[in-house]
Amino acid sequence: DNSRINSLLDNAMANDALNTHAPASIKRAARNTARRQLLEAIESENPKQLKGALVAAQRLNASDLPEYSAAAKKYQEIKKLPSGWDIGKLARHRQGDKIVSKREVTDTATINRLQRLLDLTHRKVYTRDRLGQPVPERLELLSVTEVLNDDVWAEYAMQREIIKEDIEADDAPTEEYLVETLEPEAETEGESAETISLGLAKDGGEPLLRSVNEVFLFHGTSADAASAITSSDFRISLAGSNAG
Repeated sequence: DNSRINSLLDNAMANDALNTHAPASIKRAARNTARRQLLEAIESENPKQLKGALVAAQRLNASDLPEYSAAAKKYQEIKKLPSGWDIGKLARHRQGDKIVSKREVTDTATINRLQRLLDLTHRKVYTRDRLGQPVPERLELLSVTEVLNDDVWAEYAMQREIIKEDIEADDAPTEEYLVETLEPEAETEGESAETISLGLAKDGGEPLLRSVNEVFLFHGTSADAASAITSSDFRISLAGSNAG
């Protein structure tokens, strides 16, 4: 029965027995179990169950099943995740039970565009977190990590939609506030900061919404804090806590 099969598979996973040398019967049972769980999750349309089935299928070495791709697509639809996200691949690079992916970006064109964005928006302004140290003339980009976090994105998208609906429901005229972060001397030949931002958003499959004044912002922090923020979420209560 299913409970006995699940128990046997749990033991097999615990002992790392689901490898290329595993008996055919064990492999077949694992794939059948994964297929059943994926189909049940698709039918339920429950995001928590879908995530669990995707993670379980990966642990059972069954991510090549067509049901896996179907469940990933259904999960993406329900969670309203950007079209540019590969959910199947994302689930394969999860952190524990969280569907979080962190990938180093090596594309030279993307890195150059981000460096230009830093150059265009960097302002030599002294802030208290400098602790007496001089303000750098320029920021040099050393590495780029692409982070995909489904839970954080879903929460952000929900709050963005609430703001959008509030604006649309308000009959009073709204005023657009431009984000003034550019250095006047920085705009030279080449892509503008706006063009780069719109391009990055398009590449991610989720265009910026002007109707809610959505923009990209740089946030200065330590490497450890950046890792924690991207794995969980940004906590406004801690903003500026390291600034003295």
